[in-house]
Amino acid sequence: MSASLLEILDEKKYQYGNWPIKFSYNFFQYGFDCIEVEYTSFKHMIYNIIDNAIESMEDQFCHISITLSAQDQNSITISILDNGKGMSESLVSKILAHERVTVGKRYGKGLGFLQITESVRSNNGKIHINSTVGQGTQIMLTFNKAIFPTQIGKEIILNVGDTVVILDDNRSIHRIWHARFEQYLDKIDLRYFTMANEVLAFLKHFAYKERVFLLVDSDLLNQKITSIDVIRTAGIKRSFLIADDYTKFADHILHTDIDCAIMPKSLITIVPIKIKD
Repeated sequence: MSASLLEILDEKKYQYGNWPIKFSYNFFQYGFDCIEVEYTSFKHMIYNIIDNAIESMEDQFCHISITLSAQDQNSITISILDNGKGMSESLVSKILAHERVTVGKRYGKGLGFLQITESVRSNNGKIHINSTVGQGTQIMLTFNKAIFPTQIGKEIILNVGDTVVILDDNRSIHRIWHARFEQYLDKIDLRYFTMANEVLAFLKHFAYKERVFLLVDSDLLNQKITSIDVIRTAGIKRSFLIADDYTKFADHILHTDIDCAIMPKSLITIVPIKIKD
């Protein structure tokens, strides 16, 4: 879920780049969970909530905060909080009753909230709105958790003395990983590769394969071997496939002999890293 929310936030930051807006988020604890929702309608829901908040501010400073929480083991709640003008109780009641309303928007026609409530209903979700005139609005969307068809890499767990092998033909990704592992360089060894054949040659002569953690980019350009084949040939039990579109590889890995986890590439900056003595 974090991957989808981060993608939406990136798009909105670009769209409103010249506006006085601050976006903040906190969904590390539940960000790797999946929810039962149609992806396109989910994106439009979040788009409309953010747009409603921003457009009602009339160029004043706007702060939008997104958090995830869980009231039970079977559902996830997405909370979107703004510091806008707020809404009256009667207006909130109309929204929840699925009536067409316009909430101080210069450009909107009141269709945003209709889409939000309709999408929540069609995806078996729940919506709750807390709003105070002059202070802001909190919209909470609750959906059922979904079981993802394959293993999601939720955290990187290493032992002191491990070697982390990173294969990615984009050196900027190497720099991101280096920043993530930098504080642990006195406890682990980092090896970077851009070519698949170099990784396999290195691992072929590596004596302690149980001490290797392998991170492989899913899209290796202009190479004779695929990322899936690298993981299969290397035979490293602790392997992550880092994918832009992780759903593309989920079913494939589920029905093969590959034993690895999948991680959305957008989450490499926030995935928890733990070192065990």
